[in-house]
Amino acid sequence: PGKMNLSRLLSKGVKLYGRHTAWLLFDKFFKLLLGLVVTILVARYLGPDQFGILNYVFSFVAMLAPIAKLGLDGIVSRELASERGDLPAFVSTVVAMKFVGASALLLISISYMYLVEGSGTHILLAALFSSVFVFRSLEVYEFLFRVMLRGKIIAVANICAAALSAVLKLLFVASSFSLVFFAFANAIEALVAMGLLVFLGVSRSKQVFKFSQIKLDVAVGLIKESWPLILSGFFALVYLYIDQLMIESILGNNAVGQYSAASRLSSAVYFIPLTIGWALQAAVIKAREQSVNQYYQVLHKMTALLVVLAYLIVIPIIALSDWLVNLLYGGAYSESAGVLSIHMWAAVFVFVGASRGLWAICERKHRFTLASNVVGGCLNIVLNLLLLEPYGIEGAAWATLISYAVTYFLSGLMYSPVHRMLMIQLKSLTLMGVVTLSRDYSNDSKS
Repeated sequence: PGKMNLSRLLSKGVKLYGRHTAWLLFDKFFKLLLGLVVTILVARYLGPDQFGILNYVFSFVAMLAPIAKLGLDGIVSRELASERGDLPAFVSTVVAMKFVGASALLLISISYMYLVEGSGTHILLAALFSSVFVFRSLEVYEFLFRVMLRGKIIAVANICAAALSAVLKLLFVASSFSLVFFAFANAIEALVAMGLLVFLGVSRSKQVFKFSQIKLDVAVGLIKESWPLILSGFFALVYLYIDQLMIESILGNNAVGQYSAASRLSSAVYFIPLTIGWALQAAVIKAREQSVNQYYQVLHKMTALLVVLAYLIVIPIIALSDWLVNLLYGGAYSESAGVLSIHMWAAVFVFVGASRGLWAICERKHRFTLASNVVGGCLNIVLNLLLLEPYGIEGAAWATLISYAVTYFLSGLMYSPVHRMLMIQLKSLTLMGVVTLSRDYSNDSKS
């Protein structure tokens, strides 16, 4: 009987995805809070120089993550939600592809640290950080649970692993262990989380990895679609991590430690919209199947609420940045406060860009995502070269803010199919979208 109106669609979405989303958000926020507390203690224990080395190697490995992930995460989630008929072959093929990619990342990272740094500590750190991606080649089982709306299972597995890693790191601090052991704890966390999810995933979904089910045609089809996402993922991570590599090269390990202390706080904020986006991806896809207008209305509502949430988080942190850094890290990290304030303004564009990222996945506009990230990544490198020496680590923070604004927002100007989403973003940033949605909600309530 007729088209479902927006209020009924949203009501149905709340019932279907509310509990699942709540568990996923609880998982992410618990891990963020726990990880932040432990990172602060580790940073205070190691000091800016040693903390700088740890984050320099981590940044290098993380920047190459697209080699391991192969741009498949969003595509795999979409395909699983579409209930493909060749699910066993699809799951096995994805696992095999991610394992090959993660193994390549491991070899590249170790080789780079051996040839460029020549330090046993750097090589060990690279091997341990890279092994995280080797273990996470099995994360297709996490995506299966997302589609099955089993957020509780994902949360329990991840929280147990994160708690174990946190305990290990605290023991390492208490026992005065070297920085290599903290990377070892990260590897253990990934191993335990994936082990639990694979065990539960096989028992509940009956999807078992088998070499005999790997299909070359499925792999080729996935790579044909994902190659722009591999490149765009790389450039996205370039402007997330290249600053720390350039800081190490130009300003040294202490400056990396100062910058990384602020980045860990800002990254915790950046993960909030990404988590919300992942949790709501299936709901957005379903809205797209209902009608285009309802689909854009859902995206509009999501964007407006994300921006409001961004302002509620960002403004207090900016106002209290000096006090916050001194409280958490101590006087040794005083230079981090200015970086944190600038990064918080960058967070606004991460929030407003989350819904556009979902739109690009649903509309298969991967080349636009690639172009946006290439422009943003190149701009970030150029700005770092121009700003690092005269302005220090705050120059790197300004480079991040400007490149985020271009990548997540202004890049929409260069491609006409994105203009509708661009207007949604603009209205949300100016809070006009919130006023419109409040009026719509009031009208729906009266009717």
